Amino acid sequence: MSNLSTPIRASSSLGSTGSQTYQGTIKVSVRPRPLSETASSTGSWNINKQGNMIANVEAGEFQYDNVFLPDADNSEVYRDVVEPVLEKCLQGYNGTVFAYGMTGSGKTHSMQGSESENGLIQLCATELFRKLNAEFNAFKVGCSYLEIYNEKLIDLLNFDGPAAEDLRIRDDPTFGVRVVGLSEHWVASEKELIEVFERGDSVRKTSCTDFNDRSSRSHAVLLMRVEMKQDSSTRHSTLCLCDLAGSEKASSQTERRKEGAFINKSLLALSTVIQKLSQGSFNHIPYRDSKLTRLLQPSLSGESIVSILCTIHLSSSTLTETINTLRFAARAKNILMNVRKNEQQDTEKDRYEQLVRENERQKQEIEDLKREQVGKRLWSGSDDESVAQLTAENRILNERLEHLKRLHDTESIQSAMECQENLQQLLQFDVSDPKFSEIVASLERQYKMQICQIEEMKSYISHLENQLRRQMSGSKSGTSVVGSTSDKDEEIADLKRQLKSKDSIISALRQSTRVRETINGGVERREKLFLRPIENTVAVQKEHLKGQH
Repeated sequence: MSNLSTPIRASSSLGSTGSQTYQGTIKVSVRPRPLSETASSTGSWNINKQGNMIANVEAGEFQYDNVFLPDADNSEVYRDVVEPVLEKCLQGYNGTVFAYGMTGSGKTHSMQGSESENGLIQLCATELFRKLNAEFNAFKVGCSYLEIYNEKLIDLLNFDGPAAEDLRIRDDPTFGVRVVGLSEHWVASEKELIEVFERGDSVRKTSCTDFNDRSSRSHAVLLMRVEMKQDSSTRHSTLCLCDLAGSEKASSQTERRKEGAFINKSLLALSTVIQKLSQGSFNHIPYRDSKLTRLLQPSLSGESIVSILCTIHLSSSTLTETINTLRFAARAKNILMNVRKNEQQDTEKDRYEQLVRENERQKQEIEDLKREQVGKRLWSGSDDESVAQLTAENRILNERLEHLKRLHDTESIQSAMECQENLQQLLQFDVSDPKFSEIVASLERQYKMQICQIEEMKSYISHLENQLRRQMSGSKSGTSVVGSTSDKDEEIADLKRQLKSKDSIISALRQSTRVRETINGGVERREKLFLRPIENTVAVQKEHLKGQH
């Protein structure tokens, strides 16, 4: 995964080249919290709303994309901070919005609102489903919610699960990083999305601090994965809404002091990453210094449209922390983005994979209906109707699957033949020939694609085998177990056959490393430059295969 990308700087923070790539800088907004009756101000802060500037006698003048007045409501903040990112997400770009600032400055109020005012999350949920229903033929929205507490990742929607705490972050060739074991909940409406969010937020870590009666003691990240279909094209994007914990001075309580240490560590790591990226550094970017920066790595490294809301105090007692937040915001505004659009035309393979997922869902629904009737002597007519309808739909899906499987097998054979042809063509070109590098790049892409498909199949096989074990041990109906087991065994066997086909393609691709022996010693150095990515990919694949045995 690359570090900071270097696109041409756009004329504004949210501009587009009109192509499949979005270019610009991170959008930064500043929101001051209104002063309470007991707070005192030196009167040294001056806000220019028209010029989006905030100035201080000691710190100087700062200019951002948006500077709100203290009396601005969440609807105004939403229009300027979140809505432009949501618009891009509906076009197929990934988006990230996060609130940053010291504790008690209004981050959680901005993101979640209050009893009398909706927050940015609720406003975003409403607008998301309104636009999806109005603009697309079909869509799906998956929701995940996690927190980072004391440098541990916790699934807030599966809090009692065996793997709910201390989830692991892994590299992912498609999404940059992924959280292994994080649950995802499909929602069909604004109401369902907000209910899922509120359920997760009810178990988030909070406590009373010097500045806030209900201070967030963890970083919370709400992920919304959206898939949209329009005619023959499919778009998908991930919208990430983050409410970061705020930094504060050391507490006298042991537990609060420990929490504060972890929070300050992760915020310091985020500040360091922002500083290096703002300088255009091509050296090592320390994303792995904290779980927060590791999770935000794809967003900060230019794979997501990012909008940052920095909340501040205007009180004289928090002057130092406010200036630090404004300096953080100023650095973030210089970071460049070069975001790829996630849109593709539907192919036979896409429809095949969709039918596989739909078929699995139909099977699960049938099994669920059967289990609901265990212990009953008679089934109602409506249940019989439901099972019959699902069975008929399942039969039709199976027929379509068989047809698409044949197309898929033909595609695999063609892919293997193309690999062999590319390997033969390598011998015909000198390494200085542009054709040589094109073929090597093509082989490397085929490697990555095959490896990803193999990993997906292995993961799915493991999922099916776990289902079989649960059904064999937990079901009370012998007939249901036998029928379901037979279906799952057939599916597992079919997937393993596909794995063997993929392995044969990988085997053919491995031969590319031997091409080096056919090139004379005078061009050996240049040849190594082109072949090194392929050799590295082969080494990684060997490690993957060893780990499966």
